[in-house]
Amino acid sequence: MFPGRPAVRSATIPFLMAVWVSTILLLTPSLARSGSGWNDISDEELAMTSWPGDPEATAVVLEDVGEVEFIGEFDLVFKRYRRIKILTKGAYEKWGTVKIPYFAKSGSQKVDSIEGTTTNRESDGSQTQARIDSKSIFDEDVNRSVRQIRFTMPDLRPGSIIEYRYTMHSRGGSFLRSWEFGADQPTRSSEFVATIPDNLEYIMVKTGLTHFATEVKKKVGWPSRLSGYESAIKHGVGQTQYSWTMKDVPAIREEPFITTTMDYVPRLRFQLSHWSWPGAEGVDVIKDWETVARDFNDNMGSCPAAEGKVKGITSGKTDPREKMEAILKYVRRTMSWDRGGGGGSDICMAFKARKGSTEDIAKILTLMLRKSDLQAFPVLVSTRSNGKPITIYPLTTQFDRIMTLVVIEGREYLLDASDPLRPMDLLPMELLNEMGFVADPDDPRWVEIPAGKNRSETVVRATLSEHGVISGVLESSSTGYAALEARHKLGEESEQAFVNRVWSPKFHTGSLDSTRFAGKDSVDLPLVTTVYFSDVQTVNEGSHRIYFEPVLAKVVSENPFPNPRRILPVDLGFTLERAYTLTLDLPEAYALESVPKDINIILPHNGGHLKRKIEAVPGQIRFHRELRLDQPRYDGSDLKALRDCYDRLLAVDSEHIVLVKRAATADGTRP
Repeated sequence: MFPGRPAVRSATIPFLMAVWVSTILLLTPSLARSGSGWNDISDEELAMTSWPGDPEATAVVLEDVGEVEFIGEFDLVFKRYRRIKILTKGAYEKWGTVKIPYFAKSGSQKVDSIEGTTTNRESDGSQTQARIDSKSIFDEDVNRSVRQIRFTMPDLRPGSIIEYRYTMHSRGGSFLRSWEFGADQPTRSSEFVATIPDNLEYIMVKTGLTHFATEVKKKVGWPSRLSGYESAIKHGVGQTQYSWTMKDVPAIREEPFITTTMDYVPRLRFQLSHWSWPGAEGVDVIKDWETVARDFNDNMGSCPAAEGKVKGITSGKTDPREKMEAILKYVRRTMSWDRGGGGGSDICMAFKARKGSTEDIAKILTLMLRKSDLQAFPVLVSTRSNGKPITIYPLTTQFDRIMTLVVIEGREYLLDASDPLRPMDLLPMELLNEMGFVADPDDPRWVEIPAGKNRSETVVRATLSEHGVISGVLESSSTGYAALEARHKLGEESEQAFVNRVWSPKFHTGSLDSTRFAGKDSVDLPLVTTVYFSDVQTVNEGSHRIYFEPVLAKVVSENPFPNPRRILPVDLGFTLERAYTLTLDLPEAYALESVPKDINIILPHNGGHLKRKIEAVPGQIRFHRELRLDQPRYDGSDLKALRDCYDRLLAVDSEHIVLVKRAATADGTRP
């Protein structure tokens, strides 16, 4: 059944392992694929040195086959076979060392039948194989619940082809998890086969960049090795075999401004929703959204100590919004985030300690808001690093964060109190992930999470001397995430250290005379940095010209989207604005040699713009440049325009403007 060369060794690892494993393997089936044998490695595969269209590839998954079936008391048997081409040494650590995690609690899983071989082509053209042995296979702890099998393939070289296979046995149908058809390296072929008894119903969700080469579903019989055989035959119950394949799956790698690569890796996800004995009615396993909302509220807990503070906090306030703001500020100021805390145990203990998880803080905030007679509900969220939420099915395991929704006179406010430096209208970046589920027992629903804002405006008023020295004052005002990031840094280091690290390098040919900050401790106001500076420009005395860069203290130093082969959309989570204005007084004898043309680049689909305008009047020039990204997300069709926009921005910011000395007239005046 398994692809096969005769078994070199069958390493049976004597352990029974556990219940829930959220990593790769749950996807690994009980293979029986023809054409996947270990004896058919071609000379072309061994001679391969790169992968077409992906010069960054360090490895290629030539074949990845998984099969799962049910036996006995509806236990799962999952088999996996993989063949991988190693292109460079950079693939040794991740692809040459194999890790197979399993849940090692209550004896619910075990792994056996581990085999592996490395094939190389020698200088004389012959093929050699090196096989793993029992001494190279390790069974080790990951944490209290999870263990892993780990082995390193022998005789690894650039050009090697490695193959390995194993079988995982799991107790119960809840172990049918995901199958990933791709990875951070290219995949030539991936196949997953699942044979599922008809009395087990699963929700099957396709996520990522899924374009199946084949997708087959067929009826098969009930096997005698599976419990309920006689009942299944009596009631005419069989099994359904599903098969999915994908070919030439591109690598899904980390890129700037994405949620998580798992949102884009082609994947099948399974959730058991209903089971029954053949011929019986059975039970629903999965909840509906109404039950999710009701159960969560029933388990919110209470904290009389926190709720007792509400009357004093809201004393004298009758406006609901003022009450909301007062309670939010109190929780934000008094509770600190325990990043190592699991949450969900005793919120009152967390309140008394003034320290808790984000879940503790969100529940305390919600309870206090309710105590002030406001409509407040917990909102369940999947963070950006956890992946996009699935809204069509009530999969509660997808949520890993909680915030609070308040409804005042029909208007909804989303709140999070985990950071004292973040204003009310700014959510944590990790929560900017499209939708959150409102656990309102009377009206369970999904709510759109609004995009954040990231804005900075720099205004410079300066004078240029005929010796090429610019001196003046720069004022930078930031709001949203730009201000939040700066406030965090100012809280971690002294103002002088912050200036030396952030601002001094921006004036590499000049100096900073002084710097001051306003709004550092007022999170609801812009953070304003004022810099008094001098900077030296280039003077060519022979040609009577001064060359200067009008954009001082540059904010953007490189293109954040440099990869022309990028296939993943850009998911900022926020809108962005970077505005810069320079008003420069010129030396009396100098004027612009020529006025550069205006620039006005419009991004597709109202995505924003890049504008640059230069105005010249006697004795003065005014330079204005503005970049706006008006969408929090840009699809693949917009990537080239976005990348080109940033390339042009960098060119504009590095462009020199030329001043030329005017000749005097006969009476000594300048024209």
